[in-house]
Amino acid sequence: MTRWILLICLACSVAVAEDNPWKWKDANGVVRTETDLDQMLSANKQWMASGGHQGKQATLAHADLHGAELSNTDLSGLDLTGANLDSADFTQAKLDNANLTSAVLEDADFTQASMVGANLNGAHLKDAYLGGGNLHTAGANLRGARLTTADLTGADLTNADLTKADLRDARLEIGRAHV
Repeated sequence: MTRWILLICLACSVAVAEDNPWKWKDANGVVRTETDLDQMLSANKQWMASGGHQGKQATLAHADLHGAELSNTDLSGLDLTGANLDSADFTQAKLDNANLTSAVLEDADFTQASMVGANLNGAHLKDAYLGGGNLHTAGANLRGARLTTADLTGADLTNADLTKADLRDARLEIGRAHV
């Protein structure tokens, strides 16, 4: 009997999750869908590829995208200034030249993400995972970034600007991280 009740509860929670897809809020507090985000990112990718002649540059500055699933997504050149991206998944995402100034990226996963030239000035990266061996942050601006307890194992921080970055209790595996 207990097993049947447990199975029914599990089935109900799965149905509720399907009825409530992930949503986010733009800078004006307007609730948006994942489809809205996909369309914006598609137009931004086209804009980047055409040198600004086609598509439209997406701006997600100050948006609330916490918990976003952005793995394998091209976010190059995107303005994410002050965005809330805590617990977001950026696994194998492309964030080259993205502006993440003052973004909240706590508990975010950047496994094998490309962040060449990304601006993380003042970003909050507490407990973020920035390792995995293929993170390319060469030339990234991490000025004043809060990297407390962040995992930087295997991160390539060659030429990254870490001026006034807070690295207290950050994990750097000697011989694997490139600083």
